[in-house]
Amino acid sequence: MAAVANVFVALSLPLAGSLTDHTPYRKNVVVWSWFILWLSNGIQIFCNQSTWEVMVVIQAVVCATSYMFHQTSILCYITEIVSDMDGQLQELNMLVRVWELGTMLCFIIGVFIFSKIMDFDALQQATTGQVS
Repeated sequence: MAAVANVFVALSLPLAGSLTDHTPYRKNVVVWSWFILWLSNGIQIFCNQSTWEVMVVIQAVVCATSYMFHQTSILCYITEIVSDMDGQLQELNMLVRVWELGTMLCFIIGVFIFSKIMDFDALQQATTGQVS
């Protein structure tokens, strides 16, 4: 499924770039791709032994495609956000990496504590992690 998703993403990224660069819908692409990513991750709370195949498709294809659309559109904004490309871009990149690291650590600790309190099995931990 990951191979199919990667091919689909590769074929659809020119569309994301075209929408971002050649239409006035740049902000809409950013917002809607984020919303679809958020919604498709939220749907995964309903994952159980009978629905995991559908969830794999949602995770591999829908989430990956919407994430890449979002990233493509965001990266197209970078030149409009910063004025000093060298210094500000380096600082922006550093701050994003620090933010990602901090939120990931909080996420891992939070899911661990919550799953221990609720006495979750491995599947329940995975669905909690996906939704969080």
